[in-house]
Amino acid sequence: MKRFAPDELPIIESLPRLEENDPRADEWISLLRDIHGHLGEPPDSPASRRLAERLLEIEGQWFGDREDVLEKYWEWIRPEPGGSEKVLGLDEETMAYIERITDEYLRTDKRA
Repeated sequence: MKRFAPDELPIIESLPRLEENDPRADEWISLLRDIHGHLGEPPDSPASRRLAERLLEIEGQWFGDREDVLEKYWEWIRPEPGGSEKVLGLDEETMAYIERITDEYLRTDKRA
């Protein structure tokens, strides 16, 4: 497991927790529900693009300009190959889909 540096901990500690009454957690659950409903979609489909846009917007709100912390966090929560999910709803298949749709969104967004 990767350790977070002292300057990264406030960001990690500020992330919404499902057990708390935090509207950001509700927004995340709603997004995950939508993502699970579209796992078979191609990464360049309109639905996948909308999901990627929502995901990137949330990441921006939660991590700000700290792309380094975001990347470390995603690595930290990524399930080991064949392992169980570390964060509810983020199994291997879901993480792979998220990666594909965000990569595609960012790739085509840079061309536009």
